[in-house]
Amino acid sequence: MKKLKKIIIIALCVILPLIACVIAAPFVIDLNNYKGKIVSIAKSSLGRDMDFDNIELSLFSGLGADIHGLRIAENPTFGKGDFVSLERLQLKIKLLPLLKKQVQVGELILEKPRIQLIKNKKGEFNFNDIAGSQATSTAKPESKEAKTGNKPPTVGVSSLAGLLISAFTLNEGQIVFTDESSPEGTTSTTVDMLDLKLSDISINNPINTFIACRLPGSTKQNLTIKGSLGPLGDAMDMSRLFASIALSLHDFNLGDYKRFIPAGMSMTPVSGAVALDVSLKGSMAGGINVEGDVQCGELTLTGADGTNVLDKANLTFREKINFSQEKGTLDIQQMDIKLNESSLSLLGRVEGFSTKPQWDVTFRAQGFDTNYAFVFCPSIRDTLPKDTTFSGMMGMEVTSKGNMDNLQASCTLEMKDVDLRYGETFHKPKSVPCQISFNATKSGENIQLNPLAFTVHTMSLKATGSVNGLANPRFDLLLGANTSALQGWDDMVPALKEYDAEGDFAFKASIKGPLNDAAINMQLSVPKIALKTSAADEKTPAQKSVIEALEMKVHADKKDSDIKASGSLAVKKGVVQSSPFEKMQAQFNFQNDILNVHGFQVNVFQGIVTLDSTFDMKTSKWSAKPVIKNIQVAEAMDNFTSYKGTFRGLFSGTFSANSVAGSESKSPIDASGSFRLDNGELLNLTLVDTILESLFGMQGVSTYLGGEGGKLKKQQSTFFDSMDSHFTMVNSKVTLNDLAMHNVHTEEISGSDAYMEGLVACDTGDLALKGKIMLSPDYSATLAKKAEPLNSLINPEKRMVLPMTITGTMSKPKPLLDAAYVAKATAQYYAKKELEKLGGKLTGSKQQDDKSQPQQPQKKEEGTINKLFKGLFK
Repeated sequence: MKKLKKIIIIALCVILPLIACVIAAPFVIDLNNYKGKIVSIAKSSLGRDMDFDNIELSLFSGLGADIHGLRIAENPTFGKGDFVSLERLQLKIKLLPLLKKQVQVGELILEKPRIQLIKNKKGEFNFNDIAGSQATSTAKPESKEAKTGNKPPTVGVSSLAGLLISAFTLNEGQIVFTDESSPEGTTSTTVDMLDLKLSDISINNPINTFIACRLPGSTKQNLTIKGSLGPLGDAMDMSRLFASIALSLHDFNLGDYKRFIPAGMSMTPVSGAVALDVSLKGSMAGGINVEGDVQCGELTLTGADGTNVLDKANLTFREKINFSQEKGTLDIQQMDIKLNESSLSLLGRVEGFSTKPQWDVTFRAQGFDTNYAFVFCPSIRDTLPKDTTFSGMMGMEVTSKGNMDNLQASCTLEMKDVDLRYGETFHKPKSVPCQISFNATKSGENIQLNPLAFTVHTMSLKATGSVNGLANPRFDLLLGANTSALQGWDDMVPALKEYDAEGDFAFKASIKGPLNDAAINMQLSVPKIALKTSAADEKTPAQKSVIEALEMKVHADKKDSDIKASGSLAVKKGVVQSSPFEKMQAQFNFQNDILNVHGFQVNVFQGIVTLDSTFDMKTSKWSAKPVIKNIQVAEAMDNFTSYKGTFRGLFSGTFSANSVAGSESKSPIDASGSFRLDNGELLNLTLVDTILESLFGMQGVSTYLGGEGGKLKKQQSTFFDSMDSHFTMVNSKVTLNDLAMHNVHTEEISGSDAYMEGLVACDTGDLALKGKIMLSPDYSATLAKKAEPLNSLINPEKRMVLPMTITGTMSKPKPLLDAAYVAKATAQYYAKKELEKLGGKLTGSKQQDDKSQPQQPQKKEEGTINKLFKGLFK
């Protein structure tokens, strides 16, 4: 007990004076006496003016000093005022090292510091001179060891541990950044409510870190960083510096930072409220685990032209990855992006990314709005064919495994809910199946497809083979589409709408060689197809045409921009507008933008049609030379023209025609040729009967016939053995030259011939023909006996010639006898007879009496003649 009392007394004797000294020290020691020296040292180190209001010794909260009103002057070239100012600076010294005559700072506290950062128009910062002064002051002359190549011994970081601050605190700081080089003029940004706390600062232990501040646009602290860093270790290897940091940002509006985005960006944020939470744990060498959650509401982006490319969208981004620089690995455990209703995800692993990357990754997109493809990759529009648009939601899955030398990849694009349009040519609406998929293997410069498939509606097109080389790829591919139904294609291809197609088709092709020197083979097979074809006129309903067993083969060679092709077409049989045909075949070739069809032949209308034709792709001009042999013309006219019920017989002809296709106004066809119609019949015309009826009805002629003309037995049509003619066609007008109808016959007469020439208007059907009918010698003689004046119409071949015209239309022709010609001819005939009688009287010739026939009184004979003349010239 006595010893204990003695120890206590000794301790009190030591401690109480110390306490008394501590209490009395701030009142006794005035550090302001050293202000000049402190300012002088600071100015020489900073290269700037520095001052403070006063400095106090602090003992109660720890041995140290409190500096009030500290100010560091601005660089004069940047203006006046303070570069740094703070309300209070607290410096706390560690006690134990003092016993060893070592000064170590335990804690540094800054209260309400304000820092003014300026960037001038030259891009220079107002703190560059301070950094330069430090560099100058710390520079040392080259040592003897350096000159001789001998390195000084390495100083471990542990030897510098005593110089470190154990804790650093900054309260209510403010940083003002003024940018005078901004294109928008001078701008100012303020970060305030800045709190920073570094504790347990040590070389061998983790440093606890806390940072919080208010960014522009917020009403409170919205950025927080907290966690730990370290230990640094004696080797101070930054790659092994362990970090465990959590960053949180809320109430952050992107629109407030638009001015910081570099000019020329394809997209600029106009607005968007961002909230993010990110954690980082690990080291660069051992691996860093990063987990993040980013959300942005009301996100609006504008394009380069100032229009909104994204308007008030909601964006969510979540990630969970591990990155190791030393191992060269990147593990993506989660990377999910959701933009409104669109979802994207990426999973996988990358190894050796700093040497020779090897990866195994999978990318998925569910319900991806295709419009976002244009938003984030505007260049896609340039790669699409002109007038191509698409919209809607798409699904995608892409897997890739290997490296650039040996790679396996697969992709599936699900586009059922995509509206795809190519101008007015093609439109795939939503709900129509559409998918693109491929499996590919790359080995060196060789890519093997196994296979690539494109499915749309009922068609599935597949491609297999290889592509060698990337700079100038060489293809060896087989393509094919299995038998596909045509139903529904007219809804996607408007050009097919009017055909109402039914049936199936199959397709296969091959391509070999590089793009600038490729050989292509194609084959199209159609087992059976039915198409609705328009009728010749509006009154006749459209019918289905059927084609069976169609085979088309094409071989093409592409050399640079030149394409040469040849092929064949064969159709077993079919029906077009109720007209059956069979054995259709053709050969064709293509070169220099000109398509030539030769050897076309088809058995149709119980005859044969052959054709050679040419079509110029550049000018759209075409020409054709059809040859027709013995077709039933009635079937052709009834089914393919508006002149139904006009002709019958076997038609043959040789023509040449040319025109221009695809012009705005319908181009007329120019044509010429000849034709022949055997065993023919004009169904809507009684040519000979109509002309004879007009002849017999003429006053004077009917007198001699005694009414026989009125009893003429007429038929309903005109029959003839043959009709042939040459023709030319210009501007839809057909000129008939030397049209001849041989052995035109009725029920009572035969052996008549008709000859005509003139115009037929194809567009209106109007007729303007002029010609003659030549009756047979026998029938001509019979009529001449009954009506003596008709002798005036008999030619040297003893055939009666009846001039006529045909007007009206093809549907309703109107044959007319040239009555004026007949009247004139008979009048001349009677005049001649009277002159002969007058001549006989003048010469004294007497008329011999014919006792077998009683003579008529002279007066009566003169009355009859006068009557005949009056009738003829009436």
